[in-house]
Amino acid sequence: PNKVYGDAAFTAPAASVTVPLGQTAGALSYSAGSGACTLAGTTLTISSAGTCSFTVNAAATGNLAAAAPQTCNLTIDKKSLSVTADNKTRAYGAANPTFTATYAGFVSPDTAAGLTGTIAFANTANATTAPGTTPITPSGQTSANYTINYVAGTLTISKADQTVSFTTVPTLSVGATATIVASATSSLAPAYSSTTPTVCSVNAVSGLITVTTAGTCTIAANQAGDANYNAAPQITQSITVGSGSQVIACGVAATKTYGDVPFAIPAATVTTTPSGVTPTGALSYSAATGACTLAGSTLTITGSGTCTYKVDAAATASLNAAAQQTCTLSVNPKSLTVTADNKSRAFGVANPAFTATYAGLVSPDTASSLTGTLAFANTATATTAPGTTPITPSGQTGTNYTITYVAGTLTITKADQTISFGTVPTLALNGSGTITASATSGLAATFTSTTPLVCSVNVSSGLITVLTAGTCTIAANEAGDANYNAAPQVIQNITVGAGGQSITCGTISAKTFGAAPFAVPAASVTTSPAGITPTGALSYSAATGACTLSGNTL
Repeated sequence: PNKVYGDAAFTAPAASVTVPLGQTAGALSYSAGSGACTLAGTTLTISSAGTCSFTVNAAATGNLAAAAPQTCNLTIDKKSLSVTADNKTRAYGAANPTFTATYAGFVSPDTAAGLTGTIAFANTANATTAPGTTPITPSGQTSANYTINYVAGTLTISKADQTVSFTTVPTLSVGATATIVASATSSLAPAYSSTTPTVCSVNAVSGLITVTTAGTCTIAANQAGDANYNAAPQITQSITVGSGSQVIACGVAATKTYGDVPFAIPAATVTTTPSGVTPTGALSYSAATGACTLAGSTLTITGSGTCTYKVDAAATASLNAAAQQTCTLSVNPKSLTVTADNKSRAFGVANPAFTATYAGLVSPDTASSLTGTLAFANTATATTAPGTTPITPSGQTGTNYTITYVAGTLTITKADQTISFGTVPTLALNGSGTITASATSGLAATFTSTTPLVCSVNVSSGLITVLTAGTCTIAANEAGDANYNAAPQVIQNITVGAGGQSITCGTISAKTFGAAPFAVPAASVTTSPAGITPTGALSYSAATGACTLSGNTL
């Protein structure tokens, strides 16, 4: 029978030699193995499939010549080689694994690398192919020494595993609802259930949790799988159900003004989440700053500007404490009126010190609590005519006040004046004299006689003419003008006596001691005024020195 590639080495088939009858053939020898074999002595070793050629020689004998060399051919068949695709498995949704094959029938040291071509595998499965089996069919290689038999393997697609994870975990409070969300790696919808039904319940499809009481709400998420996926391991999520929340809204206060009496803090309002929970926690107030102070729940205004305070709402069994709320209210400045006090003075004098009245200061504030210095504007001087001029205040400001300045009035009145007599003459019968008077205003005084039977007087010059003896009474007046009131009348009484007499001693001749007594020399009398005859009797008295007097005798 034919030899096959891979068979063991063997002895070359025995050749037969035909010789004449009665002759003996010469010894046979073999040589030159070629093609699919090699020759060593009489042993042939197969080296490949194909034709194995070798030469047979018959040596000469005594009677026979050597036979002509004979080439013999032997067919070496290909060896049978099985290429079997290895069985593979994968999960649904995964890519196909790398396909491999097992070779059965190689002659050592042959390997797959000695084959021609590249092995390939045919398979119809992809990532979305449903779980099951599909053939893995190898092909693509050939060989001169092998007859290749390809055997299909099997790709087994199993259901894929999946996991579930929570993606959204809500914060829960008593009375509230919230949605929990889970997702599966399969993209299949998970189902929800509550393992703490006394605390919470959950919609199996939507994941909407309804809280019934405080505690720990535990939600389980499952995914049962389908034709392509195994059921996912159950997962759970525990959520602490706290109390509801509170939000404080500041109360709204009526407009406040610096100086208003202390008042209760405007009532704050509290809203809750969930909205159905009643906020029963006590409100407390603290940390007033700015334009106010706080005592308990009473605010006392200390200035204008912004009053800031804080409000807290205490926790209850069903509500957490609220976040502290900072509240503000505006305090307007108080209206303050500064009115210049009305003043008056007489013409010709300096202005008085101007002052003002403050209406609206909040105790214990005073004018000194304001900023700046109070000033007054007024145009009057000492020579300003009687009348009125405004006194306009300005110059002060106050953080806590809106100041309105109101002008006062300076009233300038006519000045009073007085008259005093200067020169008062001595008057005598039939005489005259000039009287003078001056007014403190500097205006000229006028004169009148209130005793016209005794004397008369020139109204302007003050020249008095005596008409008779007696008391001459002169009145001085100044009627005033636009700047001065009329002066009080003053009077001056002047006694008008008899005329004056001057005695001139009579002339006497020289006398000698021892001479006889003699009459006093007749004296002469002159009058003033001169026109009056002296009729008064002359009398003599008080002689002294070198004589004595008796009557009119010396």
